[in-house]
Amino acid sequence: MRTPESPFQRLVRSLGAILFACCFGATAAHAAGRWATLEAIHHLENPRNLTRPGPFGELGAYQFRVTTWRMHTSIPFSQALDRRTSDIIAVQHYEWLKGKL
Repeated sequence: MRTPESPFQRLVRSLGAILFACCFGATAAHAAGRWATLEAIHHLENPRNLTRPGPFGELGAYQFRVTTWRMHTSIPFSQALDRRTSDIIAVQHYEWLKGKL
């Protein structure tokens, strides 16, 4: 048989649950907002997922320029055409921009 919790133990458990929910909720909300922003950029920059370079050599879903790509990775720039790789770099660039604001 389990020992009943004291009022203090209940309070600590409740506060822990609230803190977890707040932290997880804020993180999930931030990630959702970030992905909505990145998806909007993709739909503006390259909605048809063209693989040919843009007029200034831009590539991929987010139309990265090589200088922006190199700010965040040493992965070959041609990998900007791979959506998964491009998403990773887009998140890094998003967070970098956010940090500069």
